[in-house]
Amino acid sequence: MEERTPLLDVEEGLKGDFNGTFKKQLEDELFDGLSSLRRTMDAGLSGEDFAKAEKFRVALEAARTTVDTVWGVMNK
Repeated sequence: MEERTPLLDVEEGLKGDFNGTFKKQLEDELFDGLSSLRRTMDAGLSGEDFAKAEKFRVALEAARTTVDTVWGVMNK
């Protein structure tokens, strides 16, 4: 099987992160971003800004799932 070149620094960081330190750091950063975004959304936004914020929230949630999945695949 041919080894491929990682596309992102994040991917490289997750590769070989057997104890999950890098994964935890990423998850913490994503969680902090989500928490801040939720506070902003809860404080009230215009309809257009809320729609943009909601799309960003969904993207951050997807990033959390992706980090967990990639880490699991790379560290089996």
